[in-house]
Amino acid sequence: MIGPFVNDDFGDVTVVSAALTGEGFTLAQMHAVAKRVRDQLYIVPGVKRVTLYGVQEETIWLEFSSARLAQLGFSISTIRETLIAENLVLPGGTIDTGQREIIVTPRGDFETVEDIKNVPIEVPDTGELVYLRDLATVRRGYVDPPTSPFYYNGEQAVLIGVSMAEGQNILDVGPRIAERLEALESVLPVGFQLQIGNYQPTHVERAVAGVRTNLFQTIAIVLVVIVGFLGLRTGLIVGLHVPLTMIVTLAVMFYLGIAMHRISLATLIISLGLLVDNGIVVAEEIGKRLFQGESRVDAATNTGRGLAMPLLISSITTVLMFMPLALAPNSSGEYLRSMSQVILISLAVSWLLAMTLTPILCSRFLKPPEVSEEEVRAQYERPMYVWYRETLERLLNQRALFLASMVGVLLFGVWLFTLVPEQFMPQSDRPQILVDVKLPNGYGIRETDRRIQELTAWLEDETENPEVPQTLTYVGS
Repeated sequence: MIGPFVNDDFGDVTVVSAALTGEGFTLAQMHAVAKRVRDQLYIVPGVKRVTLYGVQEETIWLEFSSARLAQLGFSISTIRETLIAENLVLPGGTIDTGQREIIVTPRGDFETVEDIKNVPIEVPDTGELVYLRDLATVRRGYVDPPTSPFYYNGEQAVLIGVSMAEGQNILDVGPRIAERLEALESVLPVGFQLQIGNYQPTHVERAVAGVRTNLFQTIAIVLVVIVGFLGLRTGLIVGLHVPLTMIVTLAVMFYLGIAMHRISLATLIISLGLLVDNGIVVAEEIGKRLFQGESRVDAATNTGRGLAMPLLISSITTVLMFMPLALAPNSSGEYLRSMSQVILISLAVSWLLAMTLTPILCSRFLKPPEVSEEEVRAQYERPMYVWYRETLERLLNQRALFLASMVGVLLFGVWLFTLVPEQFMPQSDRPQILVDVKLPNGYGIRETDRRIQELTAWLEDETENPEVPQTLTYVGS
């Protein structure tokens, strides 16, 4: 076949793979059983595609003796044309019975190796007929060299890979596939075994549960810190801002079709440290205005009027920092697009709630302190405020020196970035090692297969590698 070919399912991931082995059975027999298993898996809800790996295409081999062909005056082209003519299938028309039409299909194609052996071929010049079995050895075999063999624990097998339909939950589809595989194994012919090689739902559930636990821990820590530093009433108001923002963000994500996976969940954790700022700034400003003697309504109104644009610009600036991830014109942009989307949604929701809900709660539950003007002035005479005021005065008197030092710190930080190891994604914590073996140019697939067999035998040696429970080996793909 000549391309180009369009691969429109390259993003499909095998969620469950099962290795079909059959000691004493040929690859053709294993392929036949694997096709029956594949057909049964297609009826499982949520399954999109079932792919077979390690299948070796069967072929018919004709091995000629050049001396024998030369003696009788045969040529390879003559034999080939005869086989094509004998194996030709032509439409035979239809029979109209008055009510139905019956399609007539004359069969002239080969069904067994014996049919090919018994093909008569005319001897040139003499017109005599000889059978193909008298000219060549006809046998059934496989494509040589082999294409993409697969081994399970060192034994040649057929791998059945199941991918999930779009919009499905792997934690729902995976158990259904595993249950179906278990039922199919009980009805396989004697000698066949069906063993799960890779079960993605377990890894996904562990990864998502870990990120979810980190998310809840982060929310709890943020709430404790806020209450500890801002007081009970202000802390509870700001603390309510965090889970409400998370809930609305998740609702918007569901509406927009943004799935819950590692990237989106990790981004929610990142956004916690960003979105809480809006609520803290608004609540603190309202509390300060109440302390200065403003009424509840005036304090909430003036705070919203004064901080709406600064906080909006701050949020937009933060969102723009993550936009390059979504705009990257490669697979990285597609993979990390949800990060910038979740940041945008969470900060937008945080700003909206900070401008509406937080002022309402503050005006309702924060009590204006009953203090005199002397007590207000005394508030700013505390040691911390005095130290802060004096520090600001010194820095303002040495503006040029301070700005130059900040530029120096910035440049030093940029230089430190060169010492940080570069790695796009962290290493996987899954108990799985992927070994990619590449031989130099010029080596054939048979030599690759031999080297892989040596590696697999070493991995399966319980004395050398007792911690390796199973191996899945793909050769040539």
